[in-house]
Amino acid sequence: VRGIEPADKRCGSAGAENRIKEKGRSNPAFFVYWGKCEVFYMNVFDVAKYILHELGAIQVWKLHKLIYYCQAWSLVWDDELLFEEDFQAWANGPVCPELFRKHSGMYRVREEDIEGDIDGFTQSQRETMDAVLEHYGDKEPYWLRELTHEEDPWKEARGNCGPGEKCTNTISKSSMQMYYASL
Repeated sequence: VRGIEPADKRCGSAGAENRIKEKGRSNPAFFVYWGKCEVFYMNVFDVAKYILHELGAIQVWKLHKLIYYCQAWSLVWDDELLFEEDFQAWANGPVCPELFRKHSGMYRVREEDIEGDIDGFTQSQRETMDAVLEHYGDKEPYWLRELTHEEDPWKEARGNCGPGEKCTNTISKSSMQMYYASL
């Protein structure tokens, strides 16, 4: 997975790194135009909000799987992280714990339930997410769960955990990139 250069190297501004920390957001994206630098920060909540904006209210299981596939295909098609947060290999498939804590106890989640920003994505990021939603967006949550259970990143992260057994092992981004690039 390609690393992100520090802001001061990408934009030539020592203050850019401090702006990243102040915002508290992950995955800075830098755009330099006409000698100016713009810094955008995307996280898992932004992706969740984008998906819910596009699809409307959906089941929590489905949201996590769609976000997982957005990250996976961003790693392959764009060669970059869409966001920094990790997924864990839970019994029902990949789950992002930070997002789960925000909607714990909910069966369905709506756009209003998620604090995120859908305006900061690049055109490439939008195209990736739109392609994922076009391919996977009409699938049922259980179908998506079963698909992730057949794929190496989830299976490898689960290790020796049995079916239904609690597992908090992280699904590595490098395993996601290698597996989905091989398809």
